[in-house]
Amino acid sequence: MAKRGNFFTRLCYGYVGRYKDTSKMTTKEVIEEFLKRKGVSSPQEYFRRRFRRKRILKYPRFVQEQLPKSVGAKWSNYNINMPDGSTAKFVEGESIRNKSPFAGYGTRVPIRDVARLNRQYNVNSNKWQKVKCEANIETMGEEIYAEIHWYEEPSVGKVEFKFKREL
Repeated sequence: MAKRGNFFTRLCYGYVGRYKDTSKMTTKEVIEEFLKRKGVSSPQEYFRRRFRRKRILKYPRFVQEQLPKSVGAKWSNYNINMPDGSTAKFVEGESIRNKSPFAGYGTRVPIRDVARLNRQYNVNSNKWQKVKCEANIETMGEEIYAEIHWYEEPSVGKVEFKFKREL
């Protein structure tokens, strides 16, 4: 017969009942036996260990990226699309800070236009990521500290840079 009580009490009775006769044990004794077998000191610690939030991101936050002072074959300065239709570029010699993926491969949030990206860039991949960073950009002769978004895929590289907001 199933014992009455909250979820944790029923869980304890079910687990301890496999190893011992719980008919002559009090609820407190059953809970203590359960905690002893699980190697924890309290129900809170059991739930904290059992249901701790698992990190979904396969990749940690990217490290700070230093942009070279001169554009060469190794690095090309990308065009960043501005809201007014003009383009901007990263300031050379500065760094890209707080670079992290926020949608796509390795995150919980899917990218809605993966089909368009695959079609446009001639790949068949599910490893697209939408990445954001903070960086200094140069537009119309002035420098702005801004948040930039782009798409990234291992075989294609970084594409479609967009200005999101000024910081």
